[in-house]
Amino acid sequence: MCVPTQKIYCITIITGFLTCDFEDVNLCGYVQDQNDVFDWTRKTGSTGTTNTGPPTDVTYGTGYGNYLYIETSSPRTKGDLARLISTTHTFESNKPSQCWHFYYHMFGVNMGTLNFGYRVNGNNQVLWTRSGDYGDRWIQGVVEISSSQNYEIFLEGIRGDGIRSDISIDEISYVDGKCPGAGECNFENGYCLYYNSLDDEFDWLRGQGSTTSASTGPNTDHTVGDGTGYYMFIETSSPQATGDGARLVSEIFDATSGKCVTFWYHMFGLDIGYLNIYVAEYNGTNEVKSWALYGQQSTDQDLWLSGQLGIVSPFKWIVIFEGIKGSDFRGDIAIDDIVFLDNDCQIQPAIADPANSINSDIICDFEINFCGWKQETAKDDFDWTRTNIETPSLGSGPGSDHTTGNGKKCCICFENLGVRSKLKERLT
Repeated sequence: MCVPTQKIYCITIITGFLTCDFEDVNLCGYVQDQNDVFDWTRKTGSTGTTNTGPPTDVTYGTGYGNYLYIETSSPRTKGDLARLISTTHTFESNKPSQCWHFYYHMFGVNMGTLNFGYRVNGNNQVLWTRSGDYGDRWIQGVVEISSSQNYEIFLEGIRGDGIRSDISIDEISYVDGKCPGAGECNFENGYCLYYNSLDDEFDWLRGQGSTTSASTGPNTDHTVGDGTGYYMFIETSSPQATGDGARLVSEIFDATSGKCVTFWYHMFGLDIGYLNIYVAEYNGTNEVKSWALYGQQSTDQDLWLSGQLGIVSPFKWIVIFEGIKGSDFRGDIAIDDIVFLDNDCQIQPAIADPANSINSDIICDFEINFCGWKQETAKDDFDWTRTNIETPSLGSGPGSDHTTGNGKKCCICFENLGVRSKLKERLT
C-alpha cells in the first residue's frame, strides 16, 4: 500500500511473483554483487545527505518503511558502481516474456545513473537506463524481458559527480507477458504508469459501470463496452466545488520529433466543465495547454468520442489530463484507452485546439471560475464579484448573464454603493 506524504506520488502497481518491498531484512533473496565497488544499503526515512534521496519509502509512504539506496558520500567517487542481483528466474516455454515493474527515486544536483538489466550465463545486458535529476518523487519503471534461458535481473546504481546523487529503489515485481506500450493504458488492470498529482484539489478515480451521479458519466467503459470494463473519471458531486481540478500525470517520455496521443473521452451532463491536456517538461515545469474542451459534447450517454493530439518536444516530457468541475454535480468527465503512436498528428476534434480560439487563455465566460484572471491587489480599492443573481442595487446591474441568458449562470460585476462610487477596481 502506498500512502502519499509531502510531494511523493503513489501509483498502484500490478503485483506478480518475486515481489520485493525490502521490508524483509534478507532482501527477498536479492544479493550484492561481489564484483562491484560498493553495496546498496537498506534504509528507512531519509538518507544521510540533504537535498538528495527520498524522505520515505513507497510501500508505506512513511519513515518506517524500507527501501534500498546507494550512499554516495565519501569515500565514494564519481563512477563508483553498486550492483544488486535477483534470484534466478526459471524459463518456462509457455511464459516467454515478463514485464518487470519497479520504483526509482533520483533526486539531487549531482545525480548519476540507474541501470536495469538481466544476466544470462554470467553475461550482463542493460535494458533500461536513466541519468540525471528527476525531482523529489518516486517514479515507476517498466522493463520487458524475453529470454529462452534462465536469467537474473540486476540493478546498478552509479555515483554522479558529487554527494547529492543518492539513488533509491523499491517495490520490484513482475507479471508474465509483454509490457504495454509506453503511455498505453486501458485501465483494466489498474492505473498503468499514470498517477494522481498532489498539486490539485481532488483525484481521478478508476470506475466501472455508471458513476454515482445521475444523468452524467458513462454507463460502460470504452475498451470492453459493458459494465465489467474500467475507465478513469472525475466525480463532481460534493465535496468538490466548482472550479476544482483533478490532474492525472503520465510517465516520463524522451525527447521526440513526433508522437501522437490518442484517447477516448466522455463528456455527458448539463454541468460538464473542462477537459484539458497539458504537455510539460518531465519535472512539471513549462506546461503548455495542448488540447481543451468545455461543456457537454454529446447528448448520448453511451457515446464515447475519439480525441488525439501531436507532440514534438526537444526535452523529456509528460502529459497531464486535467478535469475541472463545472457548475454542479452533473459534470463527470471520463477518459479511456490511451495510446501513444510514433508519428505526429493533428488535434482531433479540431475545436479542441486551443489555438482555434483567439487569445483562448484570455476569453472567459465566468461559468466555472475566473479562468486565470486575477484581482488586482496593488492598484485598485476593491474586487470584482462573480455572481449568478441580480446585484443588490435596485435599478442597476443585469438580470441575467450574457452566456446563457438566465439567472442560474455566472457573470462578474462590481457593486457601486456609497463611498465606492469614486473608487476604481481592476481585473488583470
